[in-house]
Amino acid sequence: MPRRVGQTVLAALAALSAATVALAGGPRDTCRTVRPTRMLRVPTEPARLATWLDRTSTAELVEVMRSPAIVEKPGVFERILRRPEIPAETRREALENSAASHGRDPVADLFRVAYSLDRSPTPDDAVLDELGRLLLTLDRKLLEKNWSSLRTLARYGRRAPTRRFGWAAYATGGAVARLQTDARGTRELPFLSGVPFVPDAKRRGELKPLVEEILARSTTRSPTERGTALAALVACDHSPATVERLLTEAKRELDAAPAAEEPDGFFGRQTGVTPAVLDALGRVPPDEFPADQAARYLALLQRFVEVRPLSPATIDSFRAHVSHATAVVERLGTAEQESLARTLDALDVPRLDVVAEWQADRFDRERIDVPAGRLVEVRLHNRDDVPQNLVVVKPGSVERVGESADAMQGPDVVERRYVPETDEVVAATTLAPPRGVASVVFRVPAEPGDYAFVCTVAERWRTMRGTLRVTEAPAE
Repeated sequence: MPRRVGQTVLAALAALSAATVALAGGPRDTCRTVRPTRMLRVPTEPARLATWLDRTSTAELVEVMRSPAIVEKPGVFERILRRPEIPAETRREALENSAASHGRDPVADLFRVAYSLDRSPTPDDAVLDELGRLLLTLDRKLLEKNWSSLRTLARYGRRAPTRRFGWAAYATGGAVARLQTDARGTRELPFLSGVPFVPDAKRRGELKPLVEEILARSTTRSPTERGTALAALVACDHSPATVERLLTEAKRELDAAPAAEEPDGFFGRQTGVTPAVLDALGRVPPDEFPADQAARYLALLQRFVEVRPLSPATIDSFRAHVSHATAVVERLGTAEQESLARTLDALDVPRLDVVAEWQADRFDRERIDVPAGRLVEVRLHNRDDVPQNLVVVKPGSVERVGESADAMQGPDVVERRYVPETDEVVAATTLAPPRGVASVVFRVPAEPGDYAFVCTVAERWRTMRGTLRVTEAPAE
């Protein structure tokens, strides 16, 4: 009897499946049609709903979002916009669905969510940044309608992304006359940080007088604040006159500064107005950069690395500046490109990767060839389970430097990176943690020869060593 019942059930299921396939239009739709789906049961009681939202996966929240009846439950819509893992396009879809289905104002919805997240005990700056960028894509008429709410975000936001995009949205939807009153005193810097994000170029141009006024008062302020003002100025106007003004200001600062032998601070974070000027110049589209200023731009970058030595903390931003300058030069005529090619080549900072192999006490490279006088970055990838470093030393000094490192004592030996204080050390990375990375940026010695690179941690210099062959620099 049980066997007969089982056969009957199987036959019924087969018939049901066939009927489903037929209704769906044929066998090719079988997988899509009969795929099982799970009905999400969303609790309505507030406390249970909050627990459910905390435990619900991102995929389930996205599924919930497409149900208008469910998304209207208190907390669901806000949770979709606030969750970090939600893709930006999904946030936009949730916002549009809510507006289309229920006639809600998307700007008001975003304001409510962003303001709440900004003041929560655990704000997420990355989500606030995404919400701000989404806000600036909405219709300008809606921003104008909600100018008062945007003003609240700008003036009273606690987190930098909230203030930045609040000011950008307020500057887009609010009257310029109101901005001239509101963007005063301690609010000047947040306002300036939002100007480059104003989507409408014409409105940015209308803000230029206010930016100029603030910039005129910022000469006595910190370089960071002045740099923010310069970036705002370029966003409003990147005409040849503005570019020339920035180049002149940076050159004046660098000409007055003595060349430094070491990067600023332990991590080499650069100070002064020039880094901010370079960031501002990088915002000028290459096809709009004045051609007659390209040579000055490259000369400024050359002078910059002479006065402000690069470090692991600043090398990537410098490479971005060089990449931008390259795009500017590529727009010039053939003769101009050829005249600047050597300068561009000198600004290129190659990266030399070296691996400390796992439990082998050796590097993966025995020799590296570099031209004399070249600025390079050496990056150490530590595959081992103990800290490592990489130290470049002068020819014939491996034993002396290694023995000096072995003799180092004291509680600060780790802070000193196991690198002895001797002029026979050319350059050294910080300590690369287990499975971590460390790097150093330095200018290769002008004297050709066979230098060495070693690890000076725990006597490993005896086996962890290689040759840095410095070759003659190319003829001018």
